[in-house]
Amino acid sequence: MSAILESGSIVYMYRPRVATDSPDEVQRFYILLRNSRRFRLLVVGANRLPAGESRGKPGGRNWALVRSVTGDAGEIARILRGGEYETGTQGTRHLPPVAPLGEGRYALMQFDDSTQLVHALDRFTEGDFVSSLGLRKKGFFVVAVRNPEVEVEGFPDEDPGYPESLASLFRGRRWLPVSNPGLLNHVGVQIALMAGFEVDTGALSEVDSYRLDELLDLDVPRSALETGEAPDRDAFDRRHHEPIHVDFSAGSKAGGRAAAVASGSASAVGTLLTGVSFPASKKDVLDCAEVNRSRLEDAGPAIARLERLPRETFEDMPELQQALSDAADRERYQCEVCGRAFDQRSAYRRHRETSHPARAVSAADLERSVRYATFPAAPEDLIKQARSNDAGDQIIRVIKELPEREFHDAAELAKAFQEAITGIDRSAEPPPSQRSARGASAAALAHALKGIALPARRDALLQRARDNNAPDELVSRIEAMPERRYRDFADIEQGFSET
Repeated sequence: MSAILESGSIVYMYRPRVATDSPDEVQRFYILLRNSRRFRLLVVGANRLPAGESRGKPGGRNWALVRSVTGDAGEIARILRGGEYETGTQGTRHLPPVAPLGEGRYALMQFDDSTQLVHALDRFTEGDFVSSLGLRKKGFFVVAVRNPEVEVEGFPDEDPGYPESLASLFRGRRWLPVSNPGLLNHVGVQIALMAGFEVDTGALSEVDSYRLDELLDLDVPRSALETGEAPDRDAFDRRHHEPIHVDFSAGSKAGGRAAAVASGSASAVGTLLTGVSFPASKKDVLDCAEVNRSRLEDAGPAIARLERLPRETFEDMPELQQALSDAADRERYQCEVCGRAFDQRSAYRRHRETSHPARAVSAADLERSVRYATFPAAPEDLIKQARSNDAGDQIIRVIKELPEREFHDAAELAKAFQEAITGIDRSAEPPPSQRSARGASAAALAHALKGIALPARRDALLQRARDNNAPDELVSRIEAMPERRYRDFADIEQGFSET
């Protein structure tokens, strides 16, 4: 069973390396997703899509990073458009524009335990160059997002700044299927791309498919779409020779410790980066700075600025300059409980989660907050009852996020709670009370398991029911449930009905 969570136009494109005679050497490989609300620009790691055979084989896995999320086409165009900038030692440097490799339609599709990014390209020609990047006319990729609070080897320490409603979905897990597309709407989100399984793309035929130059104001080479090969160097050099401003200053917003570090070191940073080759990792930048340290009388302040860069790869000088500016503007985060301070928000959030964890609202909390409510009830009725029961603001926010429909009992309310968490619409499914068997109601099951932390295995469900003094008949039914890991209340009811 599958459901389309989101659909729109997709463009695959690349930017060639700077200062090389081989335009087929890719500097950056991009994916542009455009739905009815926003653009998302993704950078693909290793400049290659996962191989189509198996995620367990070499090349079957890769990663991507959300570079930009915006409704402003101009912002995306500025990133993808080429230009020229001046350097102190090497004169004028040229940054080529991107070139599209495939244009078509995409969908995010939810399956039982995974999410897939599926595409069907309308403008695409297979050739040696595009094939070397792993691009095909139809593509199927399992996608999952990394929990920014859990360190994963090989991934930078990026923090997408998730709101609590999204951060709470991870519940300590390292990776999470993109069952809620809102997980992709934050810059810095890290995505695992894995070889997926082929599905029917017929549903994509109704989705609009736009060319890159229809989506953005860009004049870019399009020959790769016709030949499957990289455009020649002249195809890039004829385009976009307007100047790009590069400035290593910290900017007017920098203050406090950042301003002290940056003071008098703007030109020094440029000196330390003489000869740096892009794309460059933070280690590459620091190694270059060490080589050039002797050019400055006091290189300390400038190197201190570079050490504050995030652990990521920079594709060009403007991107590195922006990262320096962002690092200078970064605030220190202080724990409100113990007062400990952190330079990085991700470190601050890890500290809060591990040292002062806040328990997330559960389905049982929601049920207790609306006790004595008269069913059927709409969300506004539940909010009134919750407030009369002195429920906190966190519970009220949860009820406001519930689907706008009428709930006939506590079991339907629990199902709606899972919809709000996962983003999957289950309104077409039969009410849980209709799926339960042998006289035990869904409401009784919810009451017996109130306070359970999900996901949980059968033994945990059984212990919770006993702790809640559930009737013996109900405890026996739970004990007869299949031994497996239950993700949510709807999954529990399915196992309950199997008894």
